[in-house]
Amino acid sequence: MATILAVHAHPDDIEHLAAGTLAILAAKGHVVRIATLTAGECGSASTDLAATGAIRKAEAGAAAALIGADYRCADLPDLGVFNDDASRRAATELIRWAAPDVVLAASPADYHPDHEAASQLTRDACFASSVPNYRTGPAPALAAIPHLYFVDPISGRDRE
Repeated sequence: MATILAVHAHPDDIEHLAAGTLAILAAKGHVVRIATLTAGECGSASTDLAATGAIRKAEAGAAAALIGADYRCADLPDLGVFNDDASRRAATELIRWAAPDVVLAASPADYHPDHEAASQLTRDACFASSVPNYRTGPAPALAAIPHLYFVDPISGRDRE
């Protein structure tokens, strides 16, 4: 059986784009892990940033638990995901934590800037996850670069 990691920018992105696939894979006995780069704290006009982030991370954890998956968040700022070294190290640590054989990532062409940056970061972090001297945190470097696949953007929408 394989270990599969789905990475996207915000809580609910994975659920909208890959929940069915992940549920089928989990039901077949594969290990599924889900990670977001942000808590999605800008996603509400009725609660403040901290409350919104806490609610959305709890929802993502609960959704992951429905299929027996683990969930983690890198806690990068919502609408502040950029392809820089600090963010790449955070994404790399998520991949090392999950130790996946396969990674599902955001589409490189998407309507949302966080989604596109998450795609680039995840692509780069897949490579970096196997580089022992690229230090990120407690999780060790992987023995091999995981296989990377991109999910389609919501409704096939991109910026053009």
